[in-house]
Amino acid sequence: MCADSTLRTDPSDRRIALDRRKSGIRALLCRAHRRRRSSGRREYDCGYVDLYDGRIWALSLAVLGLSFCDSVLTVLQISAGTVKEGNPLLRILLERGGPWAFFGLKFGLTSLAMAGIVLHKEWRLGRAAARACLWIYVAVCLYHLYLVIIHSSLRSAAH
Repeated sequence: MCADSTLRTDPSDRRIALDRRKSGIRALLCRAHRRRRSSGRREYDCGYVDLYDGRIWALSLAVLGLSFCDSVLTVLQISAGTVKEGNPLLRILLERGGPWAFFGLKFGLTSLAMAGIVLHKEWRLGRAAARACLWIYVAVCLYHLYLVIIHSSLRSAAH
């Protein structure tokens, strides 16, 4: 029997006579998605792997570094009286536990979130979350630096 035949003639074959993969609306809709988008297989083509390249390490360290920068600038600006902490939980922790408890919790939560993102680095959502964390922390740190520049220029203008 020919492999390209759309009609099966063997009576012992209990499957339906028409090969659904060769025709129909499903074949039209799904045909483009049957082939791989990239050429060849990756070395590790499974869900979770313990191989982490330099880019994911650099991204993780950048996010953790920017989180630390955000924490330090937040504490400095709060102690100067120019801003207030926006997160009510962290505000209470900062008031009652001091800056070291604030640093510890903020760094711990960021580290835990980044560990989850790194674990899911092969998923499209994991890669998008890693990039989003990086750019959000970049924006937050730039905003902190903007506030420092504005407040220092206002102080120098007042004197």
